[in-house]
Amino acid sequence: SRSWSRDWMRTAPSSRDRPASVKAISRRRRFPRVTQAVGIIVLLSLVVMAGALGYLHRYGGGDPVRDPISRYGTGSLRGWFTVQVLAAGVAAAGVAGLLVAHLGRAAAPASWLLVGFVATRVLIPFFPDTIPGSAPTPRNRVHLLLAVCSFATVTAACFVAAGALASSAESALAVASYVCGAVMVLGEALMILPRRPVGRFLGVGERILYVGYLAWFVIIAIAAL
Repeated sequence: SRSWSRDWMRTAPSSRDRPASVKAISRRRRFPRVTQAVGIIVLLSLVVMAGALGYLHRYGGGDPVRDPISRYGTGSLRGWFTVQVLAAGVAAAGVAGLLVAHLGRAAAPASWLLVGFVATRVLIPFFPDTIPGSAPTPRNRVHLLLAVCSFATVTAACFVAAGALASSAESALAVASYVCGAVMVLGEALMILPRRPVGRFLGVGERILYVGYLAWFVIIAIAAL
Protein backbone atom coordinates (compact mmCIF):
# COMPACT_ATOMS: atom_id res chain seq x y z
CA SER A 1 0.00 0.00 0.00
CA ARG A 2 1.25 3.47 -0.79
CA SER A 3 2.23 5.65 2.09
CA TRP A 4 -0.61 7.86 3.24
CA SER A 5 1.77 10.72 3.86
CA ARG A 6 2.81 10.68 0.21
CA ASP A 7 -0.85 10.73 -0.82
CA TRP A 8 -1.46 13.85 1.25
CA MET A 9 1.37 15.69 -0.53
CA ARG A 10 -0.10 15.18 -3.98
CA THR A 11 -1.97 17.92 -5.76
CA ALA A 12 -5.60 16.97 -6.39
CA PRO A 13 -7.32 17.72 -9.72
CA SER A 14 -9.17 21.00 -9.86
CA SER A 15 -12.29 19.55 -11.41
CA ARG A 16 -15.36 19.92 -9.27
CA ASP A 17 -16.52 16.53 -10.54
CA ARG A 18 -13.47 14.61 -9.39
CA PRO A 19 -14.18 11.40 -7.37
CA ALA A 20 -14.95 11.70 -3.67
CA SER A 21 -11.79 9.75 -2.75
CA VAL A 22 -9.65 12.27 -4.63
CA LYS A 23 -11.47 15.16 -2.92
CA ALA A 24 -10.72 13.56 0.44
CA ILE A 25 -7.01 13.34 -0.38
CA SER A 26 -7.10 17.01 -1.43
CA ARG A 27 -8.43 17.96 1.99
CA ARG A 28 -6.03 15.76 3.92
CA ARG A 29 -2.81 16.68 2.17
CA ARG A 30 -2.70 19.94 4.14
CA PHE A 31 -2.16 18.06 7.41
CA PRO A 32 0.56 15.41 6.83
CA ARG A 33 2.55 16.42 9.89
CA VAL A 34 -0.47 16.10 12.15
CA THR A 35 -1.28 12.60 10.96
CA GLN A 36 2.35 11.56 11.21
CA ALA A 37 2.45 12.88 14.77
CA VAL A 38 -0.69 10.91 15.62
CA GLY A 39 0.87 7.80 14.12
CA ILE A 40 3.94 8.28 16.33
CA ILE A 41 1.73 8.76 19.40
CA VAL A 42 -0.08 5.52 18.60
CA LEU A 43 3.20 3.63 18.29
CA LEU A 44 4.56 5.09 21.54
CA SER A 45 1.33 4.17 23.33
CA LEU A 46 1.66 0.61 22.07
CA VAL A 47 5.25 0.45 23.29
CA VAL A 48 4.04 1.50 26.76
CA MET A 49 1.25 -1.06 26.60
CA ALA A 50 3.57 -3.86 25.50
CA GLY A 51 6.05 -2.96 28.23
CA ALA A 52 3.35 -3.03 30.91
CA LEU A 53 2.03 -6.35 29.61
CA GLY A 54 5.54 -7.80 29.64
CA TYR A 55 6.03 -6.67 33.23
CA LEU A 56 2.70 -8.19 34.25
CA HIS A 57 3.53 -11.46 32.55
CA ARG A 58 6.97 -11.56 34.15
CA TYR A 59 5.97 -10.72 37.71
CA GLY A 60 2.24 -11.41 37.85
CA GLY A 61 2.41 -15.17 38.19
CA GLY A 62 -0.58 -17.32 37.34
CA ASP A 63 -1.18 -19.50 34.31
CA PRO A 64 -1.11 -17.51 31.02
CA VAL A 65 -3.05 -20.28 29.29
CA ARG A 66 -5.90 -20.23 31.77
CA ASP A 67 -5.89 -16.89 33.59
CA PRO A 68 -7.16 -13.71 31.90
CA ILE A 69 -5.00 -10.61 31.83
CA SER A 70 -7.55 -8.86 34.06
CA ARG A 71 -6.45 -11.05 36.98
CA TYR A 72 -3.33 -8.91 37.13
CA GLY A 73 -5.57 -5.99 38.06
CA THR A 74 -6.69 -7.50 41.36
CA GLY A 75 -3.49 -7.28 43.38
CA SER A 76 -0.32 -5.29 43.85
CA LEU A 77 0.19 -4.98 40.08
CA ARG A 78 -3.08 -3.17 39.52
CA GLY A 79 -1.25 0.00 38.56
CA TRP A 80 0.56 -1.77 35.73
CA PHE A 81 -2.74 -3.23 34.54
CA THR A 82 -4.25 0.27 34.52
CA VAL A 83 -1.28 1.59 32.51
CA GLN A 84 -1.72 -1.01 29.79
CA VAL A 85 -5.47 -0.53 29.39
CA LEU A 86 -5.17 3.27 29.28
CA ALA A 87 -2.33 3.01 26.76
CA ALA A 88 -4.56 0.79 24.63
CA GLY A 89 -7.27 3.44 24.83
CA VAL A 90 -4.91 6.21 23.71
CA ALA A 91 -3.70 4.07 20.80
CA ALA A 92 -7.25 3.23 19.75
CA ALA A 93 -8.27 6.89 19.82
CA GLY A 94 -5.33 7.70 17.58
CA VAL A 95 -6.19 4.92 15.16
CA ALA A 96 -9.77 6.20 14.98
CA GLY A 97 -8.47 9.64 14.05
CA LEU A 98 -6.11 8.24 11.43
CA LEU A 99 -8.90 6.26 9.80
CA VAL A 100 -11.08 9.37 9.60
CA ALA A 101 -8.19 11.39 8.19
CA HIS A 102 -7.56 8.81 5.51
CA LEU A 103 -11.05 7.60 4.63
CA GLY A 104 -13.27 10.51 5.58
CA ARG A 105 -16.91 9.65 6.22
CA ALA A 106 -16.34 6.05 5.18
CA ALA A 107 -14.37 5.56 8.39
CA ALA A 108 -17.16 6.79 10.67
CA PRO A 109 -18.60 3.35 11.62
CA ALA A 110 -15.18 1.90 12.45
CA SER A 111 -14.15 5.04 14.31
CA TRP A 112 -17.27 5.05 16.46
CA LEU A 113 -16.65 1.40 17.31
CA LEU A 114 -13.14 2.36 18.38
CA VAL A 115 -14.59 5.14 20.53
CA GLY A 116 -16.64 2.45 22.26
CA PHE A 117 -13.47 0.43 22.76
CA VAL A 118 -11.73 3.47 24.27
CA ALA A 119 -14.62 3.98 26.69
CA THR A 120 -14.46 0.39 27.92
CA ARG A 121 -10.67 0.58 28.35
CA VAL A 122 -10.98 3.74 30.43
CA LEU A 123 -13.73 2.29 32.63
CA ILE A 124 -12.49 -1.23 33.21
CA PRO A 125 -9.81 -0.43 35.85
CA PHE A 126 -12.59 0.88 38.10
CA PHE A 127 -14.32 -2.51 37.99
CA PRO A 128 -11.60 -5.07 38.77
CA ASP A 129 -12.02 -8.77 38.23
CA THR A 130 -12.54 -11.01 41.26
CA ILE A 131 -9.68 -12.76 43.00
CA PRO A 132 -9.53 -16.42 41.86
CA GLY A 133 -11.72 -18.59 44.03
CA SER A 134 -13.92 -15.77 45.34
CA ALA A 135 -17.61 -15.33 44.63
CA PRO A 136 -18.73 -13.00 41.79
CA THR A 137 -19.57 -9.44 42.80
CA PRO A 138 -21.56 -6.66 41.09
CA ARG A 139 -18.27 -5.02 40.11
CA ASN A 140 -17.10 -8.30 38.63
CA ARG A 141 -20.25 -8.52 36.50
CA VAL A 142 -19.67 -4.98 35.23
CA HIS A 143 -16.07 -5.94 34.48
CA LEU A 144 -17.20 -8.91 32.41
CA LEU A 145 -19.68 -6.74 30.50
CA LEU A 146 -17.01 -4.13 29.77
CA ALA A 147 -14.57 -6.83 28.67
CA VAL A 148 -17.10 -8.35 26.26
CA CYS A 149 -17.95 -4.92 24.83
CA SER A 150 -14.26 -4.06 24.54
CA PHE A 151 -13.34 -7.17 22.58
CA ALA A 152 -16.46 -7.03 20.41
CA THR A 153 -16.03 -3.37 19.44
CA VAL A 154 -12.35 -3.59 18.50
CA THR A 155 -12.95 -6.75 16.45
CA ALA A 156 -15.91 -5.23 14.66
CA ALA A 157 -13.97 -2.01 14.05
CA CYS A 158 -11.16 -3.97 12.42
CA PHE A 159 -13.49 -5.73 9.96
CA VAL A 160 -15.52 -2.60 9.21
CA ALA A 161 -12.34 -0.61 8.58
CA ALA A 162 -11.04 -3.41 6.35
CA GLY A 163 -14.14 -3.12 4.20
CA ALA A 164 -13.78 0.66 3.97
CA LEU A 165 -10.11 0.33 3.05
CA ALA A 166 -10.95 -2.21 0.35
CA SER A 167 -13.53 0.17 -1.10
CA SER A 168 -10.85 2.89 -1.19
CA ALA A 169 -8.48 0.69 -3.20
CA GLU A 170 -6.19 0.20 -0.20
CA SER A 171 -6.00 -3.53 -0.87
CA ALA A 172 -2.85 -4.26 1.14
CA LEU A 173 -4.13 -2.47 4.24
CA ALA A 174 -7.52 -4.10 3.80
CA VAL A 175 -6.02 -7.61 3.63
CA ALA A 176 -3.81 -6.91 6.65
CA SER A 177 -6.85 -5.67 8.58
CA TYR A 178 -8.86 -8.75 7.66
CA VAL A 179 -6.00 -10.98 8.84
CA CYS A 180 -5.76 -9.11 12.15
CA GLY A 181 -9.51 -9.38 12.57
CA ALA A 182 -9.33 -13.13 11.95
CA VAL A 183 -6.66 -13.42 14.67
CA MET A 184 -8.99 -11.59 17.07
CA VAL A 185 -11.86 -13.93 16.22
CA LEU A 186 -9.59 -16.93 16.85
CA GLY A 187 -8.71 -15.56 20.26
CA GLU A 188 -12.35 -14.94 21.11
CA ALA A 189 -13.27 -18.45 19.99
CA LEU A 190 -10.70 -19.90 22.37
CA MET A 191 -11.97 -17.68 25.17
CA ILE A 192 -15.55 -18.94 24.92
CA LEU A 193 -14.72 -22.64 24.56
CA PRO A 194 -16.12 -24.70 27.43
CA ARG A 195 -13.54 -24.80 30.19
CA ARG A 196 -14.25 -28.44 30.90
CA PRO A 197 -13.54 -31.00 29.55
CA VAL A 198 -11.94 -29.28 26.55
CA GLY A 199 -9.52 -27.30 28.72
CA ARG A 200 -9.01 -23.81 29.95
CA PHE A 201 -8.01 -21.49 27.13
CA LEU A 202 -9.36 -18.19 28.41
CA GLY A 203 -5.93 -16.73 29.07
CA VAL A 204 -4.27 -17.78 25.83
CA GLY A 205 -7.36 -16.75 23.86
CA GLU A 206 -7.30 -13.26 25.35
CA ARG A 207 -3.60 -12.94 24.63
CA ILE A 208 -4.12 -13.95 21.01
CA LEU A 209 -6.84 -11.32 20.75
CA TYR A 210 -4.42 -8.74 22.15
CA VAL A 211 -1.87 -9.73 19.49
CA GLY A 212 -4.52 -9.23 16.81
CA TYR A 213 -5.52 -5.72 17.74
CA LEU A 214 -2.01 -4.62 18.66
CA ALA A 215 -0.82 -5.70 15.22
CA TRP A 216 -3.73 -3.85 13.57
CA PHE A 217 -2.98 -0.64 15.47
CA VAL A 218 0.70 -0.89 14.49
CA ILE A 219 -0.16 -1.40 10.82
CA ILE A 220 -2.49 1.61 10.69
CA ALA A 221 0.00 3.81 12.56
CA ILE A 222 2.93 2.87 10.34
CA ALA A 223 0.83 3.47 7.23
CA ALA A 224 0.33 7.06 8.37
CA LEU A 225 4.04 7.84 8.65
